[in-house]
Amino acid sequence: PFGLSTLFPFSFLLKTRKVVLNRELIVYPKVEQTEEFYEMLPLITGEFENHIRGRGHDLYRIRDYEPEDSARHVDWKLSAKTGVLKIREFAREDEHRLRIVFDNASPGMASTERYERGVSLCASIAFYLAEQSASLTFAAQGLAEPTLWGFLHHLALVEPASDPSVLDSLSLGADFNLVLTWRPRGTVVTSVWQSSYVVFLNS
Repeated sequence: PFGLSTLFPFSFLLKTRKVVLNRELIVYPKVEQTEEFYEMLPLITGEFENHIRGRGHDLYRIRDYEPEDSARHVDWKLSAKTGVLKIREFAREDEHRLRIVFDNASPGMASTERYERGVSLCASIAFYLAEQSASLTFAAQGLAEPTLWGFLHHLALVEPASDPSVLDSLSLGADFNLVLTWRPRGTVVTSVWQSSYVVFLNS
């Protein structure tokens, strides 16, 4: 049995009723905004904005440098002439999506507590970005439905497995990837780094 509780309608009393159900319940991972979550979020959004800004080939505008800008977009000649750092922005070729990639751990790669914390962090990021109306897609080993609820359902049931890494077969296109992996640092191929922000869950 489990209990259903409510403070409805006036929040004076907490009413609880125990319910017996003869069926399987899928409990989604805990979605919470931890200190680790808040440390990571500005880095993720900053990298994503840098990726979608300037992917096209047509010059959109030249503007003053801002602290979050990448140095590779600085127009050095114009900056030297004006004495102020200038940034070249290019028009987007199309709308870009953010793909959240959960690269599962092999058995023994992480403790049970650390593994659950990593799964919860992945679910929290996905849920938060979906609430911000980000255009999201998802990837993971054995993921059947690449939607938010399909991804959360997958994370609810996931366990460490000896399957090949999802990064080995990840198609790299215009999308920006947020990769959450249990791999050690230095083992992620260069092609993934070029269009991804990688979070090492085991460090």
